Amino acid sequence: MSAESMPRNAFSRVRRLVHLARVRGARRTIRAVTQAYVFAFRRWYIFYRPIRPVAPQPASSEFEYRLATAADIESFAVFEPNRNRREFREWLDDGALLYAAFANGRPVAFQCFARSVPTGPPLSSLKLGPGQIWTVDVQTLPEYRRHHVAADLRAYRDIMLAEMGLREYVSSVQDDNLPALRYAYGSPKRLVDRVQLLTYVCVLGFRRISLEADSLARLERVLAEAERPSGPRG
Repeated sequence: MSAESMPRNAFSRVRRLVHLARVRGARRTIRAVTQAYVFAFRRWYIFYRPIRPVAPQPASSEFEYRLATAADIESFAVFEPNRNRREFREWLDDGALLYAAFANGRPVAFQCFARSVPTGPPLSSLKLGPGQIWTVDVQTLPEYRRHHVAADLRAYRDIMLAEMGLREYVSSVQDDNLPALRYAYGSPKRLVDRVQLLTYVCVLGFRRISLEADSLARLERVLAEAERPSGPRG
């Protein structure tokens, strides 16, 4: 690395940290910096799920399904504090596809996808292939769950993405998030084709990233063990 590039890289990192603090807040930024440069041992399951468009159900007049635009961002305040409007704005500015369900003009569910993996280790070590798209986040307001809103939005977006030539979703879930692992796996019915396990170790700036190519059986064991009732305590 040349002497000229070192200040430039340092300035770039400072800009990224300031941007992260602005979008995610100071607490999440400090945690991210600690995990990236001081100490971290984290694992993610990487899911590969095919895009399988199906014939849409009869449209309900109660909901509107479409791509959200910058004009919709203020209405996405309903998802705070889980996601703030700056994050939605950043996703759209970066070219993400933000599919949403609206009830009387109010967003009640969203499913966001990007054409590249997140920046920063360790997920930045992954690369999307032709026809793949990254799952950024999906959420449905609690009062609209179990109303088939998410399923109808999923059917709509599958058709739209397939028409763009996309064929596979790629997503990540941290290994200790059992509810999200079950959802991504598709319990009780498996919806994914492949599962990998990404391990990230950082000690004082020294990083090691490894990828276990076939981790479907491992994940199924984890989910099965989580379902077993715990034994009596002695």
